[in-house]
Amino acid sequence: MKFKKKLHQAIDHCLDDSEVEVFTLEQQKGPNYTFTVVPLVHSSMQAQRGVAVFIYNPDHAINIDLDTLCKLFELTEKEGLICRELVHGHSPSDIAKMHYLSYETVRTYIKRAMKKNNTTRQNELVAKLIASPAYSCIKPLYLH
Repeated sequence: MKFKKKLHQAIDHCLDDSEVEVFTLEQQKGPNYTFTVVPLVHSSMQAQRGVAVFIYNPDHAINIDLDTLCKLFELTEKEGLICRELVHGHSPSDIAKMHYLSYETVRTYIKRAMKKNNTTRQNELVAKLIASPAYSCIKPLYLH
């Protein structure tokens, strides 16, 4: 089934039944994209109906703007760099090796960033960073 037809069917079903629709676009070349179509307004408000379409690409690289990250959270450049690596899924020991720092230095940067962000756990810090405007997974999507 062609992509446009799949998308239109998912949107129509989402609007008619006020249910979330999910489908995957499988491509021979390149990554497979998963589309989630979500109703925006309850179906009883017919004039205001709409949907949001979320596109997920498991191969897409995460983008964190370091300058924005540092400004938003009042981080030094090193603290921001370490935080960016955490968001990319690297452990403190991996970050230490990648940036030729001691493990304790990396932990110190993480602790400072957590204090500045009123978080007590590393995963809380990462969640806060991902929820910020510094985090972006938006990339132009060209489908055939």
